[in-house]
Amino acid sequence: MNWIGLREARTALFETGGLATPSARPGDLDALMARGALMVDCAILPSLTEQTLLSYAAKTPWDTALSIALSPDGVVILRHRVGRSQRTYRLNTGVKERAVSVTIVFNWDAPARQASLSAEFPDTGALAYRVVDAPLPPTLRDARRIMMDRRQCYLAPGVRFAAIATDQVPVGPLPSLDGQTQVITQTGRRSIQTLRPGDLVQTATGGMAQVRWTGAVTLPARARFRPLRVKAPFYGALRDIDCAACQQIRFHHSAVDYLFDTRTVVARAGDLLEGLTPRLQPDQVLETYWHVLLDRPVPMQIHGVACESLNARELLADPVLRSLSVLRDMPTELFPQDAGPAPLRLKHYEVRSLCESRAA
Repeated sequence: MNWIGLREARTALFETGGLATPSARPGDLDALMARGALMVDCAILPSLTEQTLLSYAAKTPWDTALSIALSPDGVVILRHRVGRSQRTYRLNTGVKERAVSVTIVFNWDAPARQASLSAEFPDTGALAYRVVDAPLPPTLRDARRIMMDRRQCYLAPGVRFAAIATDQVPVGPLPSLDGQTQVITQTGRRSIQTLRPGDLVQTATGGMAQVRWTGAVTLPARARFRPLRVKAPFYGALRDIDCAACQQIRFHHSAVDYLFDTRTVVARAGDLLEGLTPRLQPDQVLETYWHVLLDRPVPMQIHGVACESLNARELLADPVLRSLSVLRDMPTELFPQDAGPAPLRLKHYEVRSLCESRAA
């Protein structure tokens, strides 16, 4: 992923060549971005009126406007105008009653005349997406203004960050483990980034599972993608584990059965109460994460902690979503046949109850 812009409440960054490799050459700001992605991560509150999350407008060198809004009935609305050409895309998320976090991504591929609009709700794992036609490609000047010019582009107070890339962001589950994370394989300990399809790795449920896919994605190191370190010996960790805040960890013990009337639950690393330290370096804006798809939906045993492997349940059931995901280039014959039941996914306040019961 080549991210060229990042904007927060107190940060505004833009590099035409990419944030990872700043260049002294500004590039042609009037050049069209034939392909790219706009990501907006925010916390939204219930409202009786339409909430504008992002709003951009410019008159020069031509009349342009772009906005992302959320209606009271849970519909994400993206409006884009360039001169006399206009597009309006609507995505019904079904979420409309409570305060939620959401990551909205607009991917466009102008040569293919196709785009996608998606909304993922990390608290519940819910995902809504829609494939749309004939997007209007913005210019690099538009992208720069959206990231840098607070007079021409408004971000709602609940927006944690907005970011722009010249590549498309995969839709659906994303990698969330540090590439140096060590796992036990049939040939000894190896880092995740060296694994290949066909390798066997130790699972947290006993035995070995076959690797079907490994891959990496570079993401803004913010909000649910912020890098964390789970410190040993918390949660049974034998060594520190580096991951994203959205990495799922599986719990299976008596407190789980007592609190939630089920044997197994998963919780986001970022929701854990203790044993966490930030891993964000000064001036760091991006982080590359890796992950592994196994031949069945089981967690990996990573330094004594049950860390979920890539969750491909929705991708197995939806070929269109799969074509937009990190697994889009994976041969179909390598896909696992058994999706398996999904464990209960805890909300942040439920994770607090679990952590407090373990400490009691």
